[in-house]
Amino acid sequence: VTCPMYAKLALRNVRRSIKDYSVYFVTLSLTVALLFSFISLSFSEQILTISENMSSFSSVIWILSFIATIVIAFTIGYVTKFIVERRKKEFATYLLLGMERYHISNMFHIENALIGFLAFLFGIFLGNLFTQVFTAIILRIFDQVYIFNIILSWKAVLVTLLCFTVMYGMNILRTGNTIR
Repeated sequence: VTCPMYAKLALRNVRRSIKDYSVYFVTLSLTVALLFSFISLSFSEQILTISENMSSFSSVIWILSFIATIVIAFTIGYVTKFIVERRKKEFATYLLLGMERYHISNMFHIENALIGFLAFLFGIFLGNLFTQVFTAIILRIFDQVYIFNIILSWKAVLVTLLCFTVMYGMNILRTGNTIR
């Protein structure tokens, strides 16, 4: 039994369970989008310019980012647990057919890595739009002129990637241990 076979089986499972995984994908994408938008606001030149006069404003944005990270971690945990519960019978069938537990766990990790990667990419795109909306609202509150321009902050992408990878990775490993 080789890794390409697990990848092929994982892709087939994702296609077959598209209804369950669509909820999972949308939840992950929205959580990445919100996390990215808060982090992106903290790196935004327009927001930093406004917050020069208010020392606590950028601190509030970082605190909101931290709170969002905690909420997102619990959300990812809940959704991952939901997916495992929905697929328990399938995993039991694989065991009855003679598949090793670590192979089932590896297959689950491949499926989740694929969905997590796609959700991250879509979440960054959506988060960039959210950032524009939040920036417009904040600038409107401070009577500043807002000009719509999409600028991708690579610092925000990297921080979001780090946070998402840690949260998602810990959750998947925990779930993998449950499957094993």
